[in-house]
Amino acid sequence: MLEEIGKLNKHIEANPDRFMRLELRPALENVRSQMADFLKVKSNEIIFTINTSMGVDVVLRNLEWEEGDTILACESWFIPYQSQSYIRFNPAHQFPLLMRLLAVLPLIFLKYSRILR
Repeated sequence: MLEEIGKLNKHIEANPDRFMRLELRPALENVRSQMADFLKVKSNEIIFTINTSMGVDVVLRNLEWEEGDTILACESWFIPYQSQSYIRFNPAHQFPLLMRLLAVLPLIFLKYSRILR
């Protein structure tokens, strides 16, 4: 895999302008199509985002929230701050309520995590 990554980097760096203008979009569409086939969905249901925070934010902003909807989030899970602030401080969206729980890990996990350090 590292060898293939090296080949791709060399190809991109040989002519970055051509790659960005002509090759990147078709390459992304190809990967998107492959992912859609793998997940058995339509390719227009697949999006790529820069990172997890942006992905979660895109989903949260595109759901149709109704009164009584609640997001239940554990403190030990990844929760992007931008999505939290969008939910809490966007006056156009009164919903959903963000409910955060402190999830205490089992003591056995703490025992093994100390061993692994």
